[in-house]
Amino acid sequence: MARRLGGKCSLKIEDNISGDSVTMYYTLPTNKQRLAYQNASVERSGGRLINRTIEARQKYGLEILVGVRAGDLEVEQDGKWVPLVTDPNQPGYREDWKDIVLEQASDLVELLAAQVFDVSARVARDQGEDAEKN
Repeated sequence: MARRLGGKCSLKIEDNISGDSVTMYYTLPTNKQRLAYQNASVERSGGRLINRTIEARQKYGLEILVGVRAGDLEVEQDGKWVPLVTDPNQPGYREDWKDIVLEQASDLVELLAAQVFDVSARVARDQGEDAEKN
């Protein structure tokens, strides 16, 4: 399958807390976002370098996050557990869903950012086969 340059992408995460999977929907970051993420990951202070990777992952992961599969996350409402609705076209939509996800499941946001910004690709093991085709 070809990489689609635009539109909505998805990342299925195996969640160790729930024992189930969580699918997060995101947009591919722009080059400007990639550069800003890398710049935000390290802060220079005097002669020291300060690791700000977690903060960068939270900020830019949240920036590209556009939704979570219905039913994958729940919030307590009036003493009951209800799905966190991230789709504005669905009943029960919460405008503050990103704030809730960041506050209660920042680990998922960080993993999304790490996957998309830090390790979105790797060198293929079968280099010889592809080189022969070209």
